[in-house]
Amino acid sequence: MKKTTTQSRLLVLLGLIVMLTCLIIGIFSHYMSQRDISKQTYYLSEEISTLVSYYELEQEDNWQVSTFQDIRKKHPRLISNHLIFLDALGDSIERTGESLNRSSSLIIKSGNNLASSVEEDRLLVSQAVVNQNGRIGIIQLEQSLHEYPYSLGPVTVIVKGLIVCLSVMLAGLIVYYYRRNNQPVKYALSVVEEALEHPEKQQELIVTQNEWSLLYEKLNHLMKNNQQLYFRQLRAEERLDYILNSLEMGIITINLADKTKFLNEMATTFYYRPNGLKEAINQLQERLEQSHKTYLTEEITLTLPSYKVFKAVAKVNQLNPQLASAKEIVIVLYDVTPIKTIERAHGALIRNVAHELKTPITSIVGFAETLLEEQLPLETQQAFVEIIDKEGKRLNTLVNKILELLKTEHQTPEEQLVWEEIDQLITSEIAVYEPLLKKKKILVQHDYQVSTQIKLPEQYVQPIIKNLLENAIHYSPINSTVVISMKETKEELVLTVIDEGIGIAEEEQDRIFEKFYRVGQSRDRRKGGTGLGLSIVKNCVEQLDGKIHVQSQVDKGTSFVVFIPKNHLLSRHSRL
Repeated sequence: MKKTTTQSRLLVLLGLIVMLTCLIIGIFSHYMSQRDISKQTYYLSEEISTLVSYYELEQEDNWQVSTFQDIRKKHPRLISNHLIFLDALGDSIERTGESLNRSSSLIIKSGNNLASSVEEDRLLVSQAVVNQNGRIGIIQLEQSLHEYPYSLGPVTVIVKGLIVCLSVMLAGLIVYYYRRNNQPVKYALSVVEEALEHPEKQQELIVTQNEWSLLYEKLNHLMKNNQQLYFRQLRAEERLDYILNSLEMGIITINLADKTKFLNEMATTFYYRPNGLKEAINQLQERLEQSHKTYLTEEITLTLPSYKVFKAVAKVNQLNPQLASAKEIVIVLYDVTPIKTIERAHGALIRNVAHELKTPITSIVGFAETLLEEQLPLETQQAFVEIIDKEGKRLNTLVNKILELLKTEHQTPEEQLVWEEIDQLITSEIAVYEPLLKKKKILVQHDYQVSTQIKLPEQYVQPIIKNLLENAIHYSPINSTVVISMKETKEELVLTVIDEGIGIAEEEQDRIFEKFYRVGQSRDRRKGGTGLGLSIVKNCVEQLDGKIHVQSQVDKGTSFVVFIPKNHLLSRHSRL
């Protein structure tokens, strides 16, 4: 825009110079033309006076034609200038009937003795010849303009040429100085524009020793600062982008003017997935706009393909009150799925615990009341007491399991851990179940292929062995075999418990680690199970940073494999 304005000013200035030149030439031409006509009139008047004096025409009252003929013969130059003789009334003495020209008419009408006029680029001069008797006649001399010997025409042409030359030189100097002064500006503008369009590139003006050096230095300093600000802003944007994408929460901004959206990585994942957040976010935006509030909180639940619960906090943000385009909605999505899962799990746990406790308590209370209120035979009383004893033990087992489960959900302090060798832990647990093993004629085979230097925390490993061995014995048929092995690899310890029991259906294998979950009718309360053993095993394995896998076929047996990383054990043991 500035460049266009400067060029327009230059064109206006050049136009003014052309107009001024034309005006000066016009005024000068008019002045010189009038001056030349005046001089030429005087010259022709002198010619006429010389002619009158030479032939003493003023002495003759009546001019003779012979005199005119003599003049024509002796003065052919005057004849070429159209010398005409008129009487006092303006009639031609030689050619009658010739009309009067303007100069002769002026003499006749005004009574002047000299008059001139210009007709068709010719000067007409008429002079009256007068004596003591009055006007004798009129002599008229006609000549082309500026053809007399002292004409200023050539001088006028030269002066006009000089004026034009001076004007051209002035215009050229103006253009030269404009270009000379504008060239550094053009150069600087091109470099600055490139620096603004591509701030990531280094741009620098070449400073020379002239009047522009100070400006160039300031511009170089400005471009350098601009580049530093650009990279600083770029780093800030990258840092902000990294922070936003690293957050365990979704961020969505919606510009209310053009409806453009920005989503961080987490929000993008759940916004565009099938059955995702898109529809819920659009509805939340509509409700916020329609309510004319600046703050709105809502809970969004996704079910498919996976269960997710988000707490959405939407807030209207006005960055600049004077700009409508600066108004936006910021939505923060907090993933409350773990909290909701824990709440659901706690609710399910309370319901299951209440249900599991209700059955033995009901039996104990019912049979106890019967014993107290009725006179029963001794055998019946004995049977009722045995039932009460059985349900009491079952209740005690259930309570112990629940306490053990709650204990394994929290990590034991390092200083309270007891480290034992694996063979001692397995041997101790086998000894506990020795009566049941003999009763069911189950053979336990154990294989230890680990270094004697490796010790394991009893608080975590003992519940794993106990519950896996207990399940293997309870659900194995008579005259079967249970295998317990521990192998050592380069990176981990592998504990395996294999039985030949009833097995677990494939569709139920993903749920066996849930609290109070029992597989089918064969693993119900009549088998003595609580549905908490494998949940305890899973918690202990997780405390060791390990993994547990299950392989099973119905009526063929089950294999549980526990992987325990060695580096975790060694690092914890070394700190003691």
